[in-house]
Amino acid sequence: MHGTLHCKVHCYILSINKWVSVVDCRKTAEMKTQLKKGALEMCVLAILDEEDCYAYNIVVQLADGLEMSEGTIYPLMRRLTNEGWVSTYLVESASGPSRKYYKLEKTGRAELKRMRGDWQEFVTEVNKILGVSA
Repeated sequence: MHGTLHCKVHCYILSINKWVSVVDCRKTAEMKTQLKKGALEMCVLAILDEEDCYAYNIVVQLADGLEMSEGTIYPLMRRLTNEGWVSTYLVESASGPSRKYYKLEKTGRAELKRMRGDWQEFVTEVNKILGVSA
């Protein structure tokens, strides 16, 4: 009886630890997702600060680090265009239909500068709290 009770308690503790581990993993994934969402606009503007691009090209540049897809980029590009930070123009393509290119506007460049400053302040403050030197 004592052995059975010990086994049940031990199994229960293991299942709680497993559950806590799953919850921690979900919280970490959720935190990463929120951080990515917060940084995504800034990253897209930074890419466009280097050169005009079409949406798929932006996705390719961001795909590795931010694990983003084409389904994410189009609503974002529409929002950036509506904000007036980005404009579009069409370029004929030899391999198919015309491509819509995105160009960073003066207001977008100013917004990128502000975002970079905010990001740097944020990182500095978080690093202070974490005890990490920049």
